[in-house]
Amino acid sequence: MKFQYYQTTSDYYLALQSGRIDTYAGPNPTSAYHVAVDGKTKIVGTVSGGGTIPADIAAMTKKGDGLVKALQQALDTVIKNGQYGEVLKRWNLTSEGLLASEVNPQGLPRR
Repeated sequence: MKFQYYQTTSDYYLALQSGRIDTYAGPNPTSAYHVAVDGKTKIVGTVSGGGTIPADIAAMTKKGDGLVKALQQALDTVIKNGQYGEVLKRWNLTSEGLLASEVNPQGLPRR
């Protein structure tokens, strides 16, 4: 196996499409998006980048700005009413979905 590094997304997708590389390994969301919009590639497998710790995506607010609960409620609303799932399905990301939003899920110290 020979590793090759590219500076931009378009560089590695062009290399893949032109046959200069046989495979690409990178973040699932960007690959799933590319598959959904381009249709010239396919995902053949995934590996958790977080190991035993889930590699969830985070959203942050400024401490004390009062947005934490409102943001969590908004996210939970779109999860419960199905809009979140529709967006994930549209972009081939259903495997990335969460059942509910969480505030400080790892119990990290709040500073």
